[in-house]
Amino acid sequence: MQYSVEIIINFMSETSLTIWELLSKEHSSLLSSEIESDFIGEKCTAREINRKIQRYANPYFIVGVGDGEIVYGNNRSKQHSLVWIKQLVSDLGDAEKWVMPFVDLDSFVQARTYDLEYEYWQNANSPIDFTAKGRSSAGLPMKSNGLPYPLEEQIIDISGNPGRRQTRMGYVECVGAVMWLGVEFLNRTGLSEEVVFSTDWLNARKVNDRVIRIQVFDEPFTTADGEQGRLQNELRSLLFPKIEA
Repeated sequence: MQYSVEIIINFMSETSLTIWELLSKEHSSLLSSEIESDFIGEKCTAREINRKIQRYANPYFIVGVGDGEIVYGNNRSKQHSLVWIKQLVSDLGDAEKWVMPFVDLDSFVQARTYDLEYEYWQNANSPIDFTAKGRSSAGLPMKSNGLPYPLEEQIIDISGNPGRRQTRMGYVECVGAVMWLGVEFLNRTGLSEEVVFSTDWLNARKVNDRVIRIQVFDEPFTTADGEQGRLQNELRSLLFPKIEA
């Protein structure tokens, strides 16, 4: 199974060039091949991407690598920046290699492993998406989209999905089988180190003096049912104590 990784840092705290150099640090062989970059619209090597990122100073990039994709962008309204490494992570050890260059940044907020397909369906709220992909939305909870007539329509209520992802001010409310939590994350969510290290159903250790690594499952979550569903819900309750259910 191919993993994906999400990394959150403070809003525009690092340049695009710095982000690309951190990504390339442990994956130079992968990112120096001929790759299709949506950032510059042509096949090029990592070295050429470095030059063009430096020249144009865009605060984002999207780079296709084989069947995967690397995205760097900024959420101005919620004041955080994000890095997505999609379908390029071979295993948990490789996930560590993608994340480790970022955890020493003062701007680091959080990171996690996730399954791209599972994440998509946990956050899909349009019945049209289900129909287009040949899936049935029958029996799923529904609610109004809250828009006035004639724009109002029924959408899928994902508020009870354990794999839902919601942007918050300065961080993202989401869970992963393996997560890295920075001091900025703890400050913004109200979570304490003491609570993390006293929780007996997860493995926790310090990566450095600013980041904690936690793990509750051996692979990214792929279902909302059974043990995986229970762990996701318990993680949400633990990690986001200020957010009402």
